[in-house]
This record gives sequence, structure tokens and C-alpha cells, in this order.
Amino acid sequence: MTGIRHLRSSLPPIQDALQQNLHLQLLYLRQLLRQYDSLG
Repeated sequence: MTGIRHLRSSLPPIQDALQQNLHLQLLYLRQLLRQYDSLG
């Protein structure tokens, strides 16, 4: 059971990193869409 507890305790940082990455990708997409709108 100690292994599972250790695994579970190591999950949140990875989740946070993924969420931050997703947030950055969304910001990047938003900027691209804004540039596209200004062009067309």
C-alpha cells in the first residue's frame, strides 16, 4: 500500500504541469485566432 500512496502523492505535480501546459496552449490559440481575425 505504501507504493500506491507514494504514486498518488506524486500525481498532483504532474496534473498541475499538464493543466498549466493546457492553459498556455489555450492562450497561444487565442492569440493566433486574434491575429487571424485582424487579418481577415
